[in-house]
Amino acid sequence: MQRPGNISLAEHDKNWHQEPQMRRELQQLNQELGKYAEALAEIFSTEN
Repeated sequence: MQRPGNISLAEHDKNWHQEPQMRRELQQLNQELGKYAEALAEIFSTEN
């Protein structure tokens, strides 16, 4: 659905019926990617 010009991006996102699920999934993805980033940082810091 296209956003009407008189509604902000934030408001448009909040009105989207799948917004809560999307936020939960993004938070979970962020946590998982953080684990990979920490692991890679540990791997590369021990090699030097």
